[in-house]
Amino acid sequence: MNIDFDALKSAVDGLFLDGSHETLEYFGRTYFVTSSPDLDTAVWFAPTYYTGADIYFCERIPEKFKGPVVLHEILEADLRVHQELPLSEAHKIAVIHDSLYAKQKLTEQDFLKYEKWRKKQKVKK
Repeated sequence: MNIDFDALKSAVDGLFLDGSHETLEYFGRTYFVTSSPDLDTAVWFAPTYYTGADIYFCERIPEKFKGPVVLHEILEADLRVHQELPLSEAHKIAVIHDSLYAKQKLTEQDFLKYEKWRKKQKVKK
């Protein structure tokens, strides 16, 4: 399993996450990222045009949480699609890393809100 957490953080930090159609590079693959009004949280799909995956996030996600959510989806998609890990394992690893990213990017209070919000999202699935 290969994870370049610093490169992924840097790539996500470079996104606007404002709903525009964006791309980022991770492990030499291009990931498409945009928002969707029809989602409750975020989802990835196998790549349709680019080599990485297609990432869609709910435009109603709190602004501060969009980065960690998108990082999670990119990492989960990479581990599942390109490194062929089982989905459950890819998801668990992505949760660890989105939490690390959130802890680095958010205030302590916002991080606690993020963790609480993320747990509620998991219950809905």
